[in-house]
Parts: sequence; structure tokens; C-alpha cells
Amino acid sequence: MGREIKRVPMDFDFPLGESWANKEYDDHCATCPLKEHDDCDRPYMDVPTGDGWQLWQTVSDGPLSPVFATADELIDWMCQPVPLKDRKSWAPEPFPLNPWAQGWRREVAEPFVKRCGWAPSMVINNGRVMSGPEFMVESDRVKKA
Repeated sequence: MGREIKRVPMDFDFPLGESWANKEYDDHCATCPLKEHDDCDRPYMDVPTGDGWQLWQTVSDGPLSPVFATADELIDWMCQPVPLKDRKSWAPEPFPLNPWAQGWRREVAEPFVKRCGWAPSMVINNGRVMSGPEFMVESDRVKKA
């Protein structure tokens, strides 16, 4: 489970919060003549690649953000406060403890997008619970540019 930066086509139009893997499986099942689809040799369609920047979750393999032309535009979007409708009652203002899509601190979002590209959702380090991206940045696990 985690967050990942994917480079997708600028016109990539897949619903936010939906699972790319589930879509691919459903598309396969609609055309496969076998009853047990898990046993057939179905090709898995990778997410198309391109020049755009998009934040994905790795649990269901789906996008969390719109597609942006630059890394900086994605970072700006990620650092926006979490919309009220998406806030959890336990989340401190204005940032959640474990950002889903928006609400990231810039000092975490920028190195995550520009240098790391993937991190687990959460880490417990010496009894301290923290977001995976925060841990990656604080522990210097992100390669220095």
C-alpha cells in the first residue's frame, strides 16, 4: 500500500479513485471464453505512459489526482488543503496525518514527487506513526538530487 507518481499521457482520462487493475480484469472477463478467468493467459495492460504527472495509490492501482503538465503543478495541487467533504474527524487542520491525495506539506511533497516517486502509506518508526512519504524524506531515504 502506498503512493506513487506515474507519468501518463496528458489526455489520460481514467476516473479518480477507480482501480485500473479492476478495469483491466473486467475488460478481460467480458471477452474471455473461459469460465475461470484467473487461469487463462490474459495480458495485463500497463497504464499508458506519457509526459503528464499524476499521483496514484498502489492498493487498487488507481489515480488520485488529475493529470498535470509539470511536477510543480502536481506538487501545488497536492499541497492544497484537504476539501472539507474529504476530511476525517481525526485529521488535524489543515493537514491530515496521512495524506490521501491533497493536504501534503510542501517539504514532503516536493522531494516525494521529484526524487522518490513511491512510498508506503504509513510507517511506524521507533514507536512514531508517520506517513510513508514523510518517513522517506525525514530518514533521507530519498536520493539527493
